[in-house]
Amino acid sequence: MLEVENFLDKDLFAIFEDLAEKVNEFEFYWPTKLNFIVRKESDGTVNSFVKTRWGSSGDSPAETFDYLIELEESLQDKIFDALKELQKNYFHAYEDYGKKLTDNNFKVDTFQTDLQFLETDTEVEPHIHHTGVSSVIYVRPRESKGTIFNDKVVDWKPNKAIMFTQETHSFMNTSSSVKRVNINIFINQDDSSHKLLS
Repeated sequence: MLEVENFLDKDLFAIFEDLAEKVNEFEFYWPTKLNFIVRKESDGTVNSFVKTRWGSSGDSPAETFDYLIELEESLQDKIFDALKELQKNYFHAYEDYGKKLTDNNFKVDTFQTDLQFLETDTEVEPHIHHTGVSSVIYVRPRESKGTIFNDKVVDWKPNKAIMFTQETHSFMNTSSSVKRVNINIFINQDDSSHKLLS
């Protein structure tokens, strides 16, 4: 696992902070997890959508939408635009991190970024992402509990990024008043014969 503080440039991170604050201000029946997703496929096609999940386990009911009807479409477009900018500006950085975590042949195939809101007082059970490289960038609140890997808890700090491979992990929102907001990145590589470093 790798950890990098002050990962995003200040201007882009400020955009995500502002968007997180604006979404949090809306009053509606919040799902357990709310994700605004931009996925770039290997052929260059880009898809944007919203995913809601009701429950904290991997098999909890989930739905996808082009837009969430409870929020202004213009606000959701701003979120999608910020996620696309992250993909564009940090593509090569994540390819480099993939090489450090796996091997020197790592090349990005699919690249998904999402802005995730986790409901208050919620714990997500341990799980594994079946991607080449996963990454989390903490956004808000100022103080929280970071990602949990077995007995290790990553220190939470806004604009801190962690990168990891297929490792069991969990996370939680310990606040009873503020939603936990982070950016997730999931990257698959186009070389299926890569070898993870031990």
